[in-house]
Amino acid sequence: GCVTGVVVRTRLGALERLLFRALHGNMLFKSGPVNENIPDPKDPRGGDGPPRDAFLCLCASGGSRERAVRVATALGAHVYAFPADEGERHSLLQDVTVRCTDLRRVLAAVVARREAAVARATANA
Repeated sequence: GCVTGVVVRTRLGALERLLFRALHGNMLFKSGPVNENIPDPKDPRGGDGPPRDAFLCLCASGGSRERAVRVATALGAHVYAFPADEGERHSLLQDVTVRCTDLRRVLAAVVARREAAVARATANA
C-alpha cells in the first residue's frame, strides 16, 4: 500500500520514527518541503499555516497501510488518496487538471471584471 499526505514540518521526524516502529521497518519513507503556503483548513480565518512537508510511505501490505494512515492522522497529517491502479491514477490526474484549468479561467474572469469595474468607477468620479 501507499500513503501520501502533508504534515507540519516540525512533526515530520516524529512521523517517520513512529511509522518505522509501527511497521517494524518494513516501509520506504520519502519527504520533501512544500514551497507554497497552504491555508490551514482548521483555521476559520483561512490564514496561512505553518510550513509543511509532503510525504510518501510505501508499505508492504494492506494492513500496514491502515496502520500507517492511523499513525499519520494521529499526528495531524492530511492524508490523500493514492489509487493502486494506474488507470485510476491517470483518471484522477485528468480530473484535477480539468478542475485547475476551470479555476484559473474563473479567477481570470473575476480579475478582469473587477478591473473593469474599478476603471468605470474612476472614470465616473
